[in-house]
Amino acid sequence: MLILRKTRLLLLMTFSGLMIISCSQKNNKSSGDQGAGRGEQSDRTEPSKICYDGVIKKLLGDGRTALVQSTNTKEDSFLWNYLTQSVKKEIIPIFETDILNDSGNLLLRSFDAVRFQIQETNNSNGTFRDLRLFRRGSNPIVKFSQSGDYLLSTRRRGSTLRNRIDVLDIYKKDIIWDAQFNRIISAELKDSTRGAVVTIIRGYYQLNIFNPSSRIIDRGIRLEGRGFSDLALSETLVQVKMGNNLLSFDGVTGELLSRIQLTQLIDVDKNSDFALIASSPFNYNVVDLKTGNLVRRVFISTKDRLSSCQLNFRESIVACVDPTKVSSIHVYDLQTQTKESVCLPGSL
Repeated sequence: MLILRKTRLLLLMTFSGLMIISCSQKNNKSSGDQGAGRGEQSDRTEPSKICYDGVIKKLLGDGRTALVQSTNTKEDSFLWNYLTQSVKKEIIPIFETDILNDSGNLLLRSFDAVRFQIQETNNSNGTFRDLRLFRRGSNPIVKFSQSGDYLLSTRRRGSTLRNRIDVLDIYKKDIIWDAQFNRIISAELKDSTRGAVVTIIRGYYQLNIFNPSSRIIDRGIRLEGRGFSDLALSETLVQVKMGNNLLSFDGVTGELLSRIQLTQLIDVDKNSDFALIASSPFNYNVVDLKTGNLVRRVFISTKDRLSSCQLNFRESIVACVDPTKVSSIHVYDLQTQTKESVCLPGSL
């Protein structure tokens, strides 16, 4: 068998003849391809790709990995690095209710919201950690920290409202910090030194920035306005979406650094202090969360169909799932304003 590589095109010589497989499709933008009023990427026809018959279930928080599930066998799941085209195939079955950490190496599973299991996704031999954390009826919401080695939970205790928060070291199986509030709306955890929780106190929303290691709440900030809808943590900041405003606070001092009016928040990059917002269905903007300034535009072709999108500012890309094609992602280059369509190869 002869394999020739040129411009990411594979030519496979077999006994029956020559088979051509294109591993990627690139759309280039030039000055002659710009639409009226905005630079719209041109679409170039490339040889059809042979893609794996699967569904992209989630883009993970590392900005380069996707969880792909077979459409035929629900227990077949893959972790696909769409930037390097590497695939982890030997992983345990992942179910709809399972929670993955940002790198995809750990999985959190529970069938009764009382007993939890943490497993290594590449370990088919069984449980990595068994945890019994909660009483029945506490209705916990549990998630990984962005660092992946802690769990953050909010739950009910002696109340019909969610009023308790805990931070657990999953390796030592110790609760390193806990606190009680009147009512918890949302919470996020960066690592053992920084987290944030939005609560309601006397009818007002309040942002609380806490340090689990020191066991203290560093800042309590009253949020003006109504319509809270989102809480996020970028690399050094805390973001709160109130109505049509995205507020960014310093993650240590709690100082309000920027207020951005937006139509839709698409994604906050966890590994930088930039976010992806939409001004229209085909115009996405990258904004600096510290200053509120627009730093990049992402021009989406009117032919593109997108579901979830994710910003990776360090790699200068935006990745969006194409729901109309099997296991396919559009990768938009922020520097060159080009698009590359990639998919999980069909021959795993």
